[in-house]
Amino acid sequence: MKARNFVLRPDQREQPLNVLGTQVTVLASHETTHSYAITFQQGDEGTGPPPHSHNWDESFYVLKGEIRFLCDGKEHVCEPGTLVHVPQGTVHGFSYGKGGGQMLEITGPGTLAAQVFTAINDPTKTVVGFVAPAVRAVIAAKYGMAPADVSGFMAGLMRRMGFDKVFDFVFAADLTIMEETTEFFGRVANEGVLPLLTSCCPGWVNYVERRYPGMIPNLSSCKSPQQMMGSTVKNHFAQREGLALDNLYVVSIVPCLAKKYEADRPEFAPAGVRDVDAVLTTTEFLEMVEMLRLTPEDIEPADFDAPYQKVSGAGVLFGASGGVAEAALRAAVEKMTGSPLTERLDYQPVEGLKGVKTASVVANGRTLRVAAVSGLGNADPLVRRILAGEDLGFDMIEVMACPGGCVQGAGHPVPEQASELATRERVLDAIDASSDIQGSQNNPDVVRLYEDFFGEPNSPIAHDLLHTIYAPFRPQSVPTT
Repeated sequence: MKARNFVLRPDQREQPLNVLGTQVTVLASHETTHSYAITFQQGDEGTGPPPHSHNWDESFYVLKGEIRFLCDGKEHVCEPGTLVHVPQGTVHGFSYGKGGGQMLEITGPGTLAAQVFTAINDPTKTVVGFVAPAVRAVIAAKYGMAPADVSGFMAGLMRRMGFDKVFDFVFAADLTIMEETTEFFGRVANEGVLPLLTSCCPGWVNYVERRYPGMIPNLSSCKSPQQMMGSTVKNHFAQREGLALDNLYVVSIVPCLAKKYEADRPEFAPAGVRDVDAVLTTTEFLEMVEMLRLTPEDIEPADFDAPYQKVSGAGVLFGASGGVAEAALRAAVEKMTGSPLTERLDYQPVEGLKGVKTASVVANGRTLRVAAVSGLGNADPLVRRILAGEDLGFDMIEVMACPGGCVQGAGHPVPEQASELATRERVLDAIDASSDIQGSQNNPDVVRLYEDFFGEPNSPIAHDLLHTIYAPFRPQSVPTT
């Protein structure tokens, strides 16, 4: 979509956002200019954000008053007519001097904060946020929280930020397992294409579509948990609450940069209405928390909201390499035997395939064998062997673009120590171990959703809303609103 010229007069401006005492008026968004955003900011004496950094460039032009900027530890007292440029990654902050001040802010591509804050401050909109399992591992480390406490803290934090409804992304992981397991058994029964390749990682799906389109028939038709959640909220939740789609704004909080591209895909915007309106990375989310100067003492722990409140330990494991395959086997084994899989999978490395591990279980005399690939570079040799016609003996293959899975996603803050990565995975393991619901198929809220809305896994309505069709790369996308 081509950018257009426009004129914005004072009486046409949107209502200002109140951020830490600063009134922020969006004059032009990234979506309007297709490049940068412009805001008009004015604040009272002493207000302004604390030192922080982010992954986009930012420039300020002082219009009125004295504003003190702190950039990389050096203070600058800026009068009207002063331009301050802050490259991405620079630690900076500012405060308004005596009598307050006014300035223009120009931000480069990368920030969705103004867009999300605008939706939160719009009284006509219901703003829904849902958070991925791997994000809570970073939150637990940042605030020194026990795994058992982080989910309640996360829900309370999002509510304190202004989200009207807060849902747990893990619910959609459970939904994914219900659909994917049903799809798997359908392929086995109908001699369909195997091994089944997971489709929950958009980086992996993009890789297949661009580099190895011959593997598309192996891809699961399931949407990712992000897109399943968005579609469920825009259809089931909107209908349940009597909300017009124009008044429903859905925000996904994830560890993944590829999910931004995924939400842009035209098939995930039926009739031009995106299932997910904005995708925030963990880093962007934490920057918004800093903008609001929220501390743990400000947060009252809370439950995630109904009707997507209950989640399973299996769904939490989606955040680490091997977790999707393990969650699928928990559901498959119980479906085949009537008894739950009570032990964790014993993954072993695959000889000759770096970054690939495998595990198997026996159910009703049939051996189910899965593989988990950690990192796209490690998927290449395996894919080549499958395309060459080699039967590697796997029923299902999980691929995560990021080594280690979503706990090492590029949307997280860069860890200061390598040991932090193992700590993140242990948080997810601990949440799973303490969960009252181990298998996705035993989540009562998921069962209720099927009873009330979808009917059964892979039903016509479930297939329409929770599945998609992948194809060789095509560049079209749907702009954010």
